[in-house]
Amino acid sequence: MTRLSACLAVRDLDRCAAWYADTLGFTVARRHEFPELGASVAYLALGEQRLELLQPAGGVGLTLPAPPGHALVYGVTQLACYVDDIEAARDRVLAAGIPLAMDPVTVPELGVSAFFIRDPEGNLIEFIQEGVTGMATTREVAERWFTALTSSDIDTALSCLAEDVEWINYTPVPGFNDDMPWIGTYRGPQAVLESFKVFTGLVDVKSEELTRLLVDGDEATGIIRERSVVRPTGMEFDIEFVQRLWISDGKIVRWKSYTDPSQIIRALRGTA
Repeated sequence: MTRLSACLAVRDLDRCAAWYADTLGFTVARRHEFPELGASVAYLALGEQRLELLQPAGGVGLTLPAPPGHALVYGVTQLACYVDDIEAARDRVLAAGIPLAMDPVTVPELGVSAFFIRDPEGNLIEFIQEGVTGMATTREVAERWFTALTSSDIDTALSCLAEDVEWINYTPVPGFNDDMPWIGTYRGPQAVLESFKVFTGLVDVKSEELTRLLVDGDEATGIIRERSVVRPTGMEFDIEFVQRLWISDGKIVRWKSYTDPSQIIRALRGTA
């Protein structure tokens, strides 16, 4: 055998051919009509890969359940596209406005990471990266960290940190921001926990929301909106702050935050 290809029966040949070209980079190598069958076929090519799209007259549609339930239906369950960088592929898909049918998952025993989307006809397409180690990806660690942080799950948050994590929570400037006794540079999860205790002793966090997450290689940056009340003064503050994470071997090895602290300082001092 020299090549293996697949054929998909579709309702709208033109729309699907354009989608596979725009989304996956295929080109239409040729088209053919089969009037005796009432069918039209587009033959797509991408390098050595081939895909046939067939539009029959009077076809019957079948939409598979979302993964992993799709595997319970006998027959062809999905097309698989192998990529070198699963996170980059995911970002490109989302940037194109295509929703995920299943979020990325890593299966350490198989050494793969994968996610799913659907084409315009509802057919499932799997993006898969081989050679993945058992370590969580940068995005997985960052998402676990921010989910734990915004839900006040301190134990899970601390478990995301490396034993020698460098934690840089602003830089104290005497006379400017030293009203915030929790800021500074710390080493290790225990020191981070102690700084959390100082913070929560003074500040009642009402809500924290991750508004954006950017991932690039082994770095992740999240934008958090926080609404809190300073306990001694009763004054509120509403801020956006940036957290930058450096991740290695499935753990956060360096953490740094950035914000305009003026609202926090005003609330701590009890000034209007």
